[in-house]
Amino acid sequence: MALTVQEAKNAIQALIDHQKTTGETVITQESLRNIIKDLSLDAGNGKTTVLYSGVGELPTSLTSDPNLRILDNTQAAKFLEQARIGQNPEFVNALKMLYGEQPDLQSSGKGTPANLFVNGDATNPSLQMMSWDVPESSDNKQDL
Repeated sequence: MALTVQEAKNAIQALIDHQKTTGETVITQESLRNIIKDLSLDAGNGKTTVLYSGVGELPTSLTSDPNLRILDNTQAAKFLEQARIGQNPEFVNALKMLYGEQPDLQSSGKGTPANLFVNGDATNPSLQMMSWDVPESSDNKQDL
């Protein structure tokens, strides 16, 4: 099932509420990954797909062009970006409950447990897969 950003936020909030009311640990890396991997990867109906390195920001003229499909326009990318800029308190609160600290998802938080969960660590083989990676064998692949 392809979730929107709001549906993913609602699912995470339901986990938070359940954990707070029952004391049962339901916020885990696995439960968050399950929600994340269900976020929609649909990048629109454009005729051209734009791939880029992610260094710097794309001009608004590209991100708003309906003829282009851009990874930044997927629900998954929007979900992460909202967490980074403080507009996804549900995910940030879940990370805080999971790791016991206020997560810093900016580059200044590099190396913290929450940051490693979200962004991975290319220098550590056990942490190279971040929360957004969907293994090749997954049946949750979506064509863009």
